[in-house]
Amino acid sequence: MEVHHHSHTARKKWTHYFWEFVMLFLAVFCGFLAEYQLEHKIEKDREKQFIQSLVKDTKKDIEQCDSLYRQNKFSQTLCDSLLTMLSGKEIIINSYPAYKLWGSMIGYYDFIPNDGTIQQLKNSGALRLIKKQEVVSRLMDYNKITETIKIIQSGMNTYLLQQSKKTDLFDAARFSNPNDRSNVPLISSDRKLLSWGYEYISLWKKMLEFLNINIENTKNKGNDLPKSVNKEYHIK
Repeated sequence: MEVHHHSHTARKKWTHYFWEFVMLFLAVFCGFLAEYQLEHKIEKDREKQFIQSLVKDTKKDIEQCDSLYRQNKFSQTLCDSLLTMLSGKEIIINSYPAYKLWGSMIGYYDFIPNDGTIQQLKNSGALRLIKKQEVVSRLMDYNKITETIKIIQSGMNTYLLQQSKKTDLFDAARFSNPNDRSNVPLISSDRKLLSWGYEYISLWKKMLEFLNINIENTKNKGNDLPKSVNKEYHIK
C-alpha cells in the first residue's frame, strides 16, 4: 500500500510581504501624484486662458475710453457755446441756434465695459485660479472703477429725463410749421427762465467733466493691469 504525504509549501518571509506593500504603496502614490500634476496643469492652463482673456477685454475697454473721452470733450465745447448764447441778448431775437445746439449736445455714448471674463471669475468662484495677488488686486481696482462709471451714467440718464423741460424754454410747436423753420422762439424772454436753462446746461457740462475724469482713471487702471500681468506671467 502506497502512502501519500502532503507536500508543504514553503512559507514566505515577512520581507516578501513588506516589499509587496511597498510596491502597492508606490503604485498608489505615483497614481496620486500623476492625478495631482494633471489637475495642477489643468488649473495652470485655465489661469493662463483667463489672464489672456482679461487682457483682451481690458484693451478693448481702453480703446472705448479713448473714443468716449474725445466725444465728451467735444460735447463740453458745445456746452460752452450754448452757455454763451443763453447768457447773451441775441437769443431773445433769434433763439433757433440755441434750440438746435441744445438738441445736439444733450446726450452721450455709454461706456459698456467688456466684463464677461471678470464676471465669470467672480460668479463661478474661479477667481481663486489667479494665483498672483498683485494681478488680483489690479483686477479688483479696475472692476471697481468700471462699476463707478455705471453708477455715474445711471445718474446722468436720470438727469436727461429732464430734457423735456426744454419745451419750457422754447416754443417747439412753432418748429412744426413747414413754412417757417428759421426760428424757434422762446416761450418767454424772462431772464429767470433763461437762467434755469443756463443752470441746467452748466450742471450737464460738469457731469460730462466728471464722467471724463473717471474714464481717464479707467484707462489708467486698465493700462496697469496688462503691465502687472506681463510682470507676473510674462504674457503680453
